[in-house]
Amino acid sequence: MHKFMVVGATVVLCSVFAMGQDESVETFNAIRLENSTNPGETITLSAPTGTVSYSLTLPATAPSNTTQRWAFSLNGSSNNLTWYATPLGSPGQLPYFQTTEEIVGSPYLLWDNSTQKLEVSGIGSGVLASFSKSATDLSGNETVLKIASTSPSTAGSVTKTLLSLSATGSTGSTSTVRGIAVDVTGGTNNYPATFVGGNVGIGTSTPNVVLDIEGSIAYREYNYTGSLSATNNNIDFTGGGNTRSFVRVASSITANVSLTGFAGGYSGKILNVYNATSEGLRIVNESTNSSAANRIMTAGGDLMISPGMNYQFIYSAMDQRWIVTTASPGGITSLGEESVNLQADGTALPSSTASYIQVTAPTSICSSSGCNVSLEDGVNVGQILVVQNNGPRPIKFTGTNMATTNSTSTLQAAETIPFMWSGTRWVQMASASN
Repeated sequence: MHKFMVVGATVVLCSVFAMGQDESVETFNAIRLENSTNPGETITLSAPTGTVSYSLTLPATAPSNTTQRWAFSLNGSSNNLTWYATPLGSPGQLPYFQTTEEIVGSPYLLWDNSTQKLEVSGIGSGVLASFSKSATDLSGNETVLKIASTSPSTAGSVTKTLLSLSATGSTGSTSTVRGIAVDVTGGTNNYPATFVGGNVGIGTSTPNVVLDIEGSIAYREYNYTGSLSATNNNIDFTGGGNTRSFVRVASSITANVSLTGFAGGYSGKILNVYNATSEGLRIVNESTNSSAANRIMTAGGDLMISPGMNYQFIYSAMDQRWIVTTASPGGITSLGEESVNLQADGTALPSSTASYIQVTAPTSICSSSGCNVSLEDGVNVGQILVVQNNGPRPIKFTGTNMATTNSTSTLQAAETIPFMWSGTRWVQMASASN
């Protein structure tokens, strides 16, 4: 039996060799290969019953990569056999295509079947995992990545975390570590994040209110240096609807300007306006110069943001108005102190930006009978103004917005006089005194 099999194999090999030489074909019902070291252990190759004739062409060369396992693959169009690499990996590794026909596994992509957990890890720089979804026309709701947990808790002191982010390790002086970076732009309704249930904690893991912050909060400053006219309507300091909550107005102006309304109002939105100019910013109450939804409601007359002062406004969606909430020292009726050294007869004193004005009337400008001065209109009803004459010459109050005890009220050197704004005139409250 053993000798016959050897002869048979020799005949087969000779036949194959002969096919390569002169294209001759030998027909066998089966080909049996026997283990040369253990006679009786054989492999038989035979055609199945009812098969349709076809031929198999072996590859010309064997693969040169000896570290990979290889097998034959049949090309259905030509019946040619080609080598392909068989999958390599360890238990738990998920296979992926390394080339168009080579499947391998990786220790950085694992599935734990016992805990039903997927682990994706990596080394080096670049993106670890990327999820994307695109369509030429979105006709329905779309979610790129969904994380959900429906497991209930039957034990106490159990915390369920759907997404945990952590980053450790030192970085260089100019390097940055971000737990999460979100950039959603391009449309009015593009929201970086929405939280529709529960409380959000920053600096605390047990938030007690909708937004609970353990630490400080800051509004980034926007320095506005744009031009301002005498009256400014529907003003938008930042563009896009006053997108900053702290605006530092540092425009170059030479006289008081009026602000009649702010753009970008939304329920509860806060806007701080700090006057870094050398002149006053008048906040006009309920001015029809601005759109109704942009107007400012002061619950009184106009307000003045004097140089160095800050006012805070909050928007009421119910009233469709900006509401004054707080003011820095100087307030509504106390507008601060001004010192005026008269440079000409008939000077208008800055009573719209100050509640206490000290006036110097030099002999080089004022005659022995004194200099004429007038007062700017007041800011709001009830505003108190005190004028003090530091001399050496007298000063005389004139103007149609004055209601004094005499047609012309004279204030001698070292004397003071109080006024109150009625809404149309300055009313003298008492006689001059020193």
